Amino acid sequence: MLRRTVSIQPAAPRNNVLVKLPGGGIFEAPIGATLGEIMEAVSSHEEDCLGGACFMAALVDGRLRDLTTPLMEDASIVPVTARDTDGARIYRRSLSFLLMTAAAEVFPGSDVSIEHSATTVGAYFCEVRGHAPFTQGGLSLIEERMRAIVEANEPILRTPMTIPEAVAALEARGDEEAVRLLAHRQKDDVVLYSLRGRRDYFQGYMLPSTGPLQHFALHAYPPGFMLQFPHQGRPSELPPITPYPKLFHVYEEAGHWLERLGIRSTGALNDAIAAGRLAEISLVAEALHESRMSQIAYDIASQGDRIKVVLVAGPSASGKTTFSKRLSVQLLANGRRPFPLCLDDYFVDRDLTPRDSTGAFDYECLQAV
Repeated sequence: MLRRTVSIQPAAPRNNVLVKLPGGGIFEAPIGATLGEIMEAVSSHEEDCLGGACFMAALVDGRLRDLTTPLMEDASIVPVTARDTDGARIYRRSLSFLLMTAAAEVFPGSDVSIEHSATTVGAYFCEVRGHAPFTQGGLSLIEERMRAIVEANEPILRTPMTIPEAVAALEARGDEEAVRLLAHRQKDDVVLYSLRGRRDYFQGYMLPSTGPLQHFALHAYPPGFMLQFPHQGRPSELPPITPYPKLFHVYEEAGHWLERLGIRSTGALNDAIAAGRLAEISLVAEALHESRMSQIAYDIASQGDRIKVVLVAGPSASGKTTFSKRLSVQLLANGRRPFPLCLDDYFVDRDLTPRDSTGAFDYECLQAV
């Protein structure tokens, strides 16, 4: 067998790292260059890999990292833009911080909270504490301040702290909910973000500055307002907003239930669990749910023969079958004779079930039934 001749010799330590991109391109950068600096350089050469979208973060050897992360060794990097799920979350999280900062500057003493998502309209439903509900005029002033901060490309600083340091910083701002949340944190340290002197706690990465937050709008929607952002697939567009009052009523009702149970926030829920109240909370939640079910059954029965079919929709494993059976019991109690028809009994054979793009069975498509 022929022996291969190779040249192996001592070498000096390298002062650069190699970055491999999804398309096969390889770039060289100084050791310690941040992902933001690398992505900015890459974007001028590899526009196709970004698709023209602003980058939010990057996957480094398969792990999500924010743009302030220094690269200390060779790595494969996949840019994350606002078209990606992780990128869209970073955009919305950073936009929320921008909103809270601008609102506190325009209306000192006000504290904006994100109540719930409004996915059907591409927005967050927000409320304000410490101030009267914002009018559209007030929201216009806040939006004007937000756009000025974006134009200035203000830095969003990431500061690791010990838990006591973070608690002191949040207590100084009067953020009792964040303090309650940190009281149950298992790690000894935490990251706070700051923008124009305002420090806050967020679970997840942020953008390093406000410049990319170009697309948003504020809409009054009493008793709160909506922070609109682009849909993930169209990161530079804000579609016409169409609220769904019934869906919002459900969210509002859920909020009232949480207040009644004393668990309006995650920190409050953690406190309740630590106090041994989980069984009590579960029982009360069941009672509230049963009460609402009874009201729905009464509303249906009171219509007489006008309502002949009740449709229950929802994704897989959301509780449709359980809900239907419990509603049937309540309808029986109201003198009706319902017949539950469960689509779970009408799925095609497993070998005939369509598959999605990942190869997994797709039980959500019509062809699965």
